[in-house]
Amino acid sequence: MISSSVELSQFWVSDVRGMDSHTKELLDQLVKVWRQKRPRNVLRTSYVEGKNRLKDLGIAIPPQLRDVETVIGWPEKVVRVPSRRCVFDKFVLPSSSEDPFELRSLLNENWFGVEVAQATRSAFTHSVSFMSSTPGRRDMGEPEVLILGHPAEWSAALWDRTRRGLRAAFLVNEVDALGRPVEFTVFTPEESVVCVKGASWYVQDVVPHSLGRTPIEALPYQPDLTRPFGRSRVSRAVMSITDSAVRTALRGEVTAEFYSAPQRYVLGADEEAFFDEAGNPIPAWQAVIGRMLAIGRDENGDLPQVGQFPQLSQQPHTEQMRELAARLAAEGDLSLDDLGIVQDNPSSAQAIDSTRQSLIDEVEEANRVFEAALSRIGQNAVMIRDGLSEVTPELVSLQAKFRPAATATASSRADAVTKLTGAFPWLSDSVVALEEIGWDDEKIQRALSDKQRYDARAFAQSIRSLGGANASLGSGSTQGSVAGDNGGGEL
Repeated sequence: MISSSVELSQFWVSDVRGMDSHTKELLDQLVKVWRQKRPRNVLRTSYVEGKNRLKDLGIAIPPQLRDVETVIGWPEKVVRVPSRRCVFDKFVLPSSSEDPFELRSLLNENWFGVEVAQATRSAFTHSVSFMSSTPGRRDMGEPEVLILGHPAEWSAALWDRTRRGLRAAFLVNEVDALGRPVEFTVFTPEESVVCVKGASWYVQDVVPHSLGRTPIEALPYQPDLTRPFGRSRVSRAVMSITDSAVRTALRGEVTAEFYSAPQRYVLGADEEAFFDEAGNPIPAWQAVIGRMLAIGRDENGDLPQVGQFPQLSQQPHTEQMRELAARLAAEGDLSLDDLGIVQDNPSSAQAIDSTRQSLIDEVEEANRVFEAALSRIGQNAVMIRDGLSEVTPELVSLQAKFRPAATATASSRADAVTKLTGAFPWLSDSVVALEEIGWDDEKIQRALSDKQRYDARAFAQSIRSLGGANASLGSGSTQGSVAGDNGGGEL
């Protein structure tokens, strides 16, 4: 699906039949942004997928070995390691621990957890990704509200600082066999405009909505006031270090070829020693790898002097690769173990925790930004499904929640919860205690369901026990009454 940036650099929509002037003006700005940003986004994808081209300095690598494929997977690690700690949990309301606005079934239909994981990974790669919420086509088997993630390679947006949201967005829906767009959508705070390429571009469908904002939200990584769409983890520094590592690895391959076949020299040998019986020159490679080297005396009867050059070492390349890995680990908040560097002296537990803490802080900060965007996506989904024209006070409180970025052990979590419930006994009756243990929403719901069944059986058992006790008490009272009557009669 991804075509070259050169091919799409000339893409422009000169005219769209049926599109009003205001939307066309927004479209022109969006396409301009997309064309400017796409080459760098494609480049970052190539680094993550290990398809970046070798940047040869033209010094140490022979021309015939420059096409040897050498792949360094460090950029993919820079993206994947934090993305594994960025896990969406659920939507919550402060006033309720149940399924808020009955969103669970809608989210399950959209595979929301999987979609968010892909969107956050794309955000780490390109600095931002997008998620749209649109009415689904039920006749085609789509959910009532269709929630989809979109990479920055095929989308663009304009930021509205006063609204803290998107002023407009552009999304390529389909491309042809050559990778050229043939369908796209323009999102505005009032409508979604679907355009298709025929003999020329034309508006195929206009879907109005009453959200009061674009039905697509940005998920940026490390945004700030000057860069609201964030920064990529595949930074210029990461790409530069990766280029150096690729060259180092290739130089190591070249050196290994000579390392496996030591270089020899012969002084005072007759020229005929390097020709076979048929008079053909012996190939140089055969002379190098041959186990036996037989050379006769020269015309004066002297034996030639045979020697060997000192063997080349792989150690300089290994040390340089380790140094590059240390630089990239510092740049990407990773450990050397993540990059495949084996330590002679393993790090202590405290050193490992210190390294991980920097990554955890980065993920926690990213999660706070993602939670704000996903909260608006949940609000959009509810409003589209229920036909609402404004965000209700209760809907404003809807919050997305990610799991903790720190991967604490089950025993340490249980110990922490035990101490909390000891200090605050009422917390043991709260769902929050189960969340602190690290259970996901499904496991919590199963546990609560089991607790309800247990409470029902315990209540039924108490009723039966109470009934038996009353029966025994009633029998004893009757006997006492009879005895009292009898005693009174005797008196």
